[in-house]
Amino acid sequence: MATESYPPDLALAAARLRPRGAWVVADDDEPRLPFADDVFDLAHSTRFLLEAREPASPAE
Repeated sequence: MATESYPPDLALAAARLRPRGAWVVADDDEPRLPFADDVFDLAHSTRFLLEAREPASPAE
């Protein structure tokens, strides 16, 4: 299972992964992924964006 939000990369991912039996799902890049809760036992991300309203103060 793979998700991708950038259309050109979605087509590339599908071309490379579907022949290997993987599903490729379009994601609109919103905070929640397009899956119901408790569907997966494990999730892995190789890249992500973290937004913090109040960044932690530096350690002293």
